[in-house]
Amino acid sequence: MVGRAHSEREKKRLLSALKEEYLLRAITLYKNAQSTPYTLSLRKVCRLAEEQCLQEKKKRVALSNSALHRRLHGGQCHREVKEGQRWLNNNEEEVLTNEVIYWGDRGFPLDHGRLKEHADEIARARHGDAFPATGVGKAWTSRFVSDHRDQIGMYWTHSMDHSRARAVNPFNNPDYGGLGWVL
Repeated sequence: MVGRAHSEREKKRLLSALKEEYLLRAITLYKNAQSTPYTLSLRKVCRLAEEQCLQEKKKRVALSNSALHRRLHGGQCHREVKEGQRWLNNNEEEVLTNEVIYWGDRGFPLDHGRLKEHADEIARARHGDAFPATGVGKAWTSRFVSDHRDQIGMYWTHSMDHSRARAVNPFNNPDYGGLGWVL
């Protein structure tokens, strides 16, 4: 969003994505260098990828040659490791997001407590007894909302206008297809 600073969490996520992009480039550079008569060390390949990042993105990243070595030998990136440690997988998060949108569209937006209850229910269904009794955690809902802020958001509701509120009465309600009031 223009004119709005990124949170520290968002800055870390963006930097991590940039590092991952240039680490993949370093892997390609290293593999290409192995097919030539001269070979490059892992450290040299990391420095070349860092220079590419600085020239192209005007951002300085620090790539680790040990991370490059681990990835060359079948290791996973941090994002992939974290995927297995999350309480909800991507499909379950999508279901939860759709549920938040569903209730919000009907005029009953979920607060953090209700969102946590829904998340706990979904996670408990998958993890069973391995899921803690305390639930997903204190700050889980805040992180969930910030991760999905392109789909869901939080805002203050406003009270009903007085003229609209006065129009809700036993005589007008049946005229608009309501069930009416029991007197």
